[in-house]
Amino acid sequence: MNKVSEFFWKILSTHKFNDVGIFAATRPGPISRRAAQDAKAKEVLSVREDGSNRGTFVEVYLKAVGLAPGNPWCMAFIVLRLIKAAVALGTVFPKDVPKTGSTVLFSDYGKKKGFWIKRADLELGRASLQPGDIVFYFFPSKGRIAHTGIVVDLADNKNFFTVEGNTSGGINDSVDRDGQGVYMKLRTLSSLGLWGGAVRLPY
Repeated sequence: MNKVSEFFWKILSTHKFNDVGIFAATRPGPISRRAAQDAKAKEVLSVREDGSNRGTFVEVYLKAVGLAPGNPWCMAFIVLRLIKAAVALGTVFPKDVPKTGSTVLFSDYGKKKGFWIKRADLELGRASLQPGDIVFYFFPSKGRIAHTGIVVDLADNKNFFTVEGNTSGGINDSVDRDGQGVYMKLRTLSSLGLWGGAVRLPY
């Protein structure tokens, strides 16, 4: 990273010019890690829509967050994976984690709780993504966070594999928030967008 880029990311980072990152959790909690593991299962990755934002399994995801068929379901996918992971571990799903289909509400929850990791901190190496982290993509055209996925593996320091719902297969460097199924994607930090980042749940 050149000096100009480093200066730019430090301006946007959590601790500005202090080269120390302090985050609420050093690694995702057991529910998050189990959700990442389970997301790689063939039966999860085989989910496809039957109609726009519809289909048997798509509607199960939407129902888990109180949404009707036809709504975007990327956030609902993550929430139900977390719920199922908690059940598999025989533990209670944390009451404070929002059962919402909104990427904005969930990412805002992470920011308020101190669970949010900015892209800038990832770029500077103050934090590194880990399996179980929930990544959020910022779309300049919408001016907000508008898509999400769960990290399931790492390629290197700036490239990572996710599993995402309501996306499409094929090209990895384009983030599709209105696709037709669940897919594993190879993403880069730049995929997150300028104001993107990750929620690292301690649960």
